[in-house]
Amino acid sequence: MVDFQKIAIPPTSDKILPRSVARRIFQIMLVVYQILIYYHTAMKWISVIGKTVGYFCLGIGVLSLVAFFLFSRFLSRFDLHFSELVAIYQSAKELSVPQQNGRWNVLLLGVDTVEGKSQDFPLTDTILFLSLHLDTGEIDAFSIPRDLWIVEYKTKINALYSYGNQKDPLKPFVYLEQFFDEKLDLRIHHVFVVDIRLVEEIIDAFGGVYVQVPRSFVDELYPRSGVDVAVETNPSVLYETVSFVQGVEHMNGERAVTYMRSRHSKDVVEGTDEARSYRQRLVLIGLKERMIEKFRLLDLDVLVNLYQLYLHRFESELSREEILALLIHLRRAHPSGFIDFKSHDLSAYFVNPPLRKYNQWVYEVKDPSFQELRLSVQDFLDVKE
Repeated sequence: MVDFQKIAIPPTSDKILPRSVARRIFQIMLVVYQILIYYHTAMKWISVIGKTVGYFCLGIGVLSLVAFFLFSRFLSRFDLHFSELVAIYQSAKELSVPQQNGRWNVLLLGVDTVEGKSQDFPLTDTILFLSLHLDTGEIDAFSIPRDLWIVEYKTKINALYSYGNQKDPLKPFVYLEQFFDEKLDLRIHHVFVVDIRLVEEIIDAFGGVYVQVPRSFVDELYPRSGVDVAVETNPSVLYETVSFVQGVEHMNGERAVTYMRSRHSKDVVEGTDEARSYRQRLVLIGLKERMIEKFRLLDLDVLVNLYQLYLHRFESELSREEILALLIHLRRAHPSGFIDFKSHDLSAYFVNPPLRKYNQWVYEVKDPSFQELRLSVQDFLDVKE
């Protein structure tokens, strides 16, 4: 800054211009000069800032185009277009997630259709109830024994899916839904039928699962795949021996299914349906951990494989809009995205009656009213009556 007080004024004659006026004019000229300097500096900075902002906007534009191109290529792996995804999202925002006591309930039915065994209406090998808490993201699960005797229908529960199919192929789950509603006060929102091949494909899509095998056992009567049981009678051809060793084992789809289905071990623990149900839960826990690992890494191949499996197997039961609506709800209520998994063992509530009672090996509930079992399930799900 110029100190105007120390500026020497050139000598002048009062006849030409009074000294005070000359001083004032000179000071004004210096101020104007200083303003011009400030203006020039400011314009330089404005130019620099303008260019920076311009380059920044240009960079954002280029990055946006690149991102859009990459995202479009990403969608193409799923045979989706951006406009289609937007339409699905808009529809999903308008959907409400079905729920009971803040939970979304799913019934998973594993059918025992194996290669070489033809059945028009297969029995359910696995009956697994899954409940997703929509506020916490927690998944709670329990299994119902396939050999549970249902007095009202005079059959095991594993035949109810077949009965429903025969009565009305459009409503094959009606008897199972009635059982859960009337006996356990649980509403089923979706039912998924899973065969052995699909379970293998899902597990293999994740690169296998790690399972903690709690106890070693051998099963010498495991059904061999690819054998026509309607023709073959030789036990050595019908069955094969499988074994598992205590500890952590990395299992592919076929191995994991064998571990879940084995039920003829001579081991007093592993040769029971309770152990079989427990092994199924262990595989599910391993699959859940594998899913979390792969999803965090955004493994594109895994995502594409799962999406194709979904389109071929489950889209008719659960649409893409419904899945997205569920994810949107979970994201709002549970931003962390972490999903916990808990399982509940119900074996203490079942008993084996004498074989002569039904002329076959079955389970019964200890309390014929189902009240104890229902209260245990409601307590596990933290449902307030």
